Amino acid sequence: MAKPKIGIVGRTCSGKTTLISALFRLVEPTGVKIVIDDIDITSGYHIIPQDPTLLAGSVRYNLDPLSENSDRELWEVLDKCQLREADQEKELGLDSSATIVSLLSI
Repeated sequence: MAKPKIGIVGRTCSGKTTLISALFRLVEPTGVKIVIDDIDITSGYHIIPQDPTLLAGSVRYNLDPLSENSDRELWEVLDKCQLREADQEKELGLDSSATIVSLLSI
């Protein structure tokens, strides 16, 4: 079963950055819980930054820095992320620079 996802959106200066800073404990609120629908959401979340960081090195290195997976497994990951076609268009495939395949970011 797919886990629910929540997006944090709002107008400029509405508190999005403050909320995210609290979630990731960049600031440590005292005596405060972050609750949505009666659920404390202080764990089990991920962040997608507004300005993604482009990765250095090859696509292969960024997907498998310890060289533990086969090419087939790496292509499956790119398929799941809908990035296979973007990478296959590059002459070097998995050995293309991740900065060239600008869709690959953290």
